[in-house]
Amino acid sequence: MTQPQPYIEAHPGELITAQAWNEVQIDVKEDIAAEIATAKQEIIHTEVDKSKDSEEFGGKTPQEWTDELDQRYAPKNHNHEGQTVRRRYIKQFTPDVNEALLVHDLGQFPLVDVYELLPVATAGDQQFAACKVLFFSGHADADNLGLRVRVYRDRALRGIIFERLAAEIGLQYTDDSSIADVVDDFWTQFMLDPNDEIEHCQTPWIDDCCERNRTVGELKKSGDWDDLYIGVNPRKCGLGAPLMQGDQGAVQQPTCRVRVSHVNYDTLHVFADPSNWPTTATGQPAPLDLMLLLRI
Repeated sequence: MTQPQPYIEAHPGELITAQAWNEVQIDVKEDIAAEIATAKQEIIHTEVDKSKDSEEFGGKTPQEWTDELDQRYAPKNHNHEGQTVRRRYIKQFTPDVNEALLVHDLGQFPLVDVYELLPVATAGDQQFAACKVLFFSGHADADNLGLRVRVYRDRALRGIIFERLAAEIGLQYTDDSSIADVVDDFWTQFMLDPNDEIEHCQTPWIDDCCERNRTVGELKKSGDWDDLYIGVNPRKCGLGAPLMQGDQGAVQQPTCRVRVSHVNYDTLHVFADPSNWPTTATGQPAPLDLMLLLRI
């Protein structure tokens, strides 16, 4: 082992000056700092690097392996819309026009669910008795029109948040937009071809907002914007659906009997069986309004 050497060598009988003493202190501090720096580098290059190696396999972290394997085994034929694509269509059928070709352009056979759109409101003003799509205010209209579904102690509001549905259909507006313009644009865009226009309405509360020319920004400030809903009442149906128990215990035959077949990778054939068509209160045939949900 090498014998440590003094910072400044002194001999017997020599005076130790203030300058020499200061230089000794500086040398000591520099020596300590150098030792600390060397120790840090040893820790980084040994213990820390070893710790990092223990979290890797083959030079990759678990997340890096996951990302690589996901990419390796992901389908190579999906389109820009992502692995899961959905379509929603609203179609109206009558005894005279009870079938349609629906072009979806999905490029493969989608899974198809069919729902009959029933009237939304179960109470209140009879003007909404036939309404299949209803624009309403939660706090002002939900209870009056029977829009809360109750099952024992649980309950849920029958409605889709308007802002969310507007985003789904790509509706454009700003805080300065008049709610009257937003409502008009929504109805137009919601029922664009190949959708059909079915019975839809809005409550007096919505009409009042439109007449007062309130803006989206004003509704947001008052807290009313987040309380706007689009109500629908879809009931799943299908060809040869089983009998259902009615409200009074009587057995009812479903009015919604629909057959869907795939014509090709881009087209559906929808056929509504006229043997058990819905009727109005006067016994006349009523339109059969359907919502078709497609998914790949």
